[in-house]
Amino acid sequence: MRFLPLAVPCLFSLLLLASCQPNGSSGITDDGLTADSLIYRIDTISRELSCYENKEELCLQVDLQILKLTGNASETVLERINSQLETAVTETDNSEKPAKDAEAVADNLVEEYERLLKEMPDYKMPWEVSQSFEVSLNQDGMFGAVLNSYSFTGGAHGNYFFFYYLFATETGNRLVLKDFLKDGATAALTNRAEEKFRELYSVSENESLNDAGYWFENNVFALPDNFKYNAQGLEFIYNTYEIAPYSEGIITIRFDLPEIERFIRPEYRLISHEKEAL
Repeated sequence: MRFLPLAVPCLFSLLLLASCQPNGSSGITDDGLTADSLIYRIDTISRELSCYENKEELCLQVDLQILKLTGNASETVLERINSQLETAVTETDNSEKPAKDAEAVADNLVEEYERLLKEMPDYKMPWEVSQSFEVSLNQDGMFGAVLNSYSFTGGAHGNYFFFYYLFATETGNRLVLKDFLKDGATAALTNRAEEKFRELYSVSENESLNDAGYWFENNVFALPDNFKYNAQGLEFIYNTYEIAPYSEGIITIRFDLPEIERFIRPEYRLISHEKEAL
């Protein structure tokens, strides 16, 4: 994010808060089916700047969560996944100073705000930046996470984004669509997704996607690698500004498991879910 100018005519104080939330899996869910689950915790990095001396009003509030795997896989796998999850947080920061971790992202926000306080002492709009993680899948050799990101740093409105991640717990590699689907299945699933997209968003079969107000390269429908997979099915997400104006919001296409199981590689089938359904 490139932070927009914002300042306040006041003295301020900086509070640094950090908390560790042991929000982890024990390795087995309540139904007892997922003994290969990874153990994890969620830490929170916080920064606050008060607007006025002796007042509780905040002009900057930052809360960034860090999802960290801590057990039930090899050190190599844990390190590989943790590195990718931390990179996910740092990629939301477009400050001039590159951020190497979540702490640096929060520090960049503070430095940017303090600099703008000096340059524009009469501007009074507060900033809010928050990021949270949710574990969406933790079984059958896969670990899925969702990064929810919201920021308001001036301008007409805040920005919110959802980023989905799916990892193979044997290797620690992130699964992109071509790895996840059977050979030759991508085209078939894309065709089915386009049919569903046109139905959901009232675009007729003969109408151009671009003419309908959507931004697909070369006017050809395409699926993103931003997808969530769990017992509820397979969900694709296009974030704001990705294929449509902000007013359209986040666009999703979701399939129930029975609709898409034939497209998925056998090693990524949800075996525990299938056993539970018997």
